[in-house]
Amino acid sequence: MDAQALAAPSVEGGTQGRNRARARCGVDAAALARLQVFEVAPQGPRLVPPEGVARLQALMPRYPLGRDEAGALWRHLESLEASERRGVEPDRIRLGVDAASGPRLIASLRAALDGGAGEALRVHGRGVELVPVRDAAEIAAGGLLALVFATDLAACHQDGGLPLLFPLAPIGDDLRADEVRSLMPSRRDQAEALLSGAPSDVAVLADAAGRALLPGSTARPILDPDRLDKPLPLELIVLVAPARWRDLVGLLRPGTRVHAIGPEIGAVLPALARGGIRLVLTDPSAGPGVDPAPAPDRLARAAAALLRAALVAAGRDLTRGALLRAFDTLHLDGSDWPGLDYARHPRTGRRDTILLRLE
Repeated sequence: MDAQALAAPSVEGGTQGRNRARARCGVDAAALARLQVFEVAPQGPRLVPPEGVARLQALMPRYPLGRDEAGALWRHLESLEASERRGVEPDRIRLGVDAASGPRLIASLRAALDGGAGEALRVHGRGVELVPVRDAAEIAAGGLLALVFATDLAACHQDGGLPLLFPLAPIGDDLRADEVRSLMPSRRDQAEALLSGAPSDVAVLADAAGRALLPGSTARPILDPDRLDKPLPLELIVLVAPARWRDLVGLLRPGTRVHAIGPEIGAVLPALARGGIRLVLTDPSAGPGVDPAPAPDRLARAAAALLRAALVAAGRDLTRGALLRAFDTLHLDGSDWPGLDYARHPRTGRRDTILLRLE
């Protein structure tokens, strides 16, 4: 799809349409203050009869809510509106990219988004700008619609609730569908794949977060990395926080077979190879018919295809929420990253993963 196919009427028209839509609501700060007591609609009539008001109020917790509180609530709602439209300007859309994801991946994403045209993608009359960011301060100053390739999942709590697109770590159960769209199965799904693929007598080395991924009852021996009183077995499943892997490398004996979540061990993979460790890893990008290109290049192309489609589907009245909801219409089953269906799996696009053996 070329840039002309993504063009749309002028931005001013959409802005006027939003203003007209808001004007039809007929609600301002004063009207909201009246609405808080469930008595007066914006145009004057009662929302419910007096006896209904009494019943509603009797069932509800009682909080002091005068005009000051109503004004504070209105200001909060306005701030939510502003944060929803952050990164959307009359002539451009600003998407952050985590600089820690690496210059190669960022360059590949930019090239894939541009489609070889040599100029920024334009969608609905706006250019799409990629802004590398290194920390929370740059995220706050950037005015971003979303953050692509996050290496720290906590970034979703910054800048008024920043959506994460295609984070480079598998997400946990704590991230909601209104916070993230991933390209890989969740941490729980990848742990389940490891548990299903390993022999039933293989022990699990798990910290607190890893133990939360285990089924309610399991016959597998569970080892605590903080309470090891003997050498680790020669085959084990490891479910620990990525930051703990560096300390574990020295505890693994040569020839040990380790079953692990692939995207979480990239930093220690060379050390594991030098130590003669055999690996069985989840590989979210693998599957039948996958392009033989390196995973970062395929990741960038898949992310670009999804971004283009989602920005088009979100329409001219673009918000953070509209962008995330647009993913719910997307299905991608190409050779770069197969089996993505956000209608079935809104947070992750897929639940299955391939087990890759490096022995």
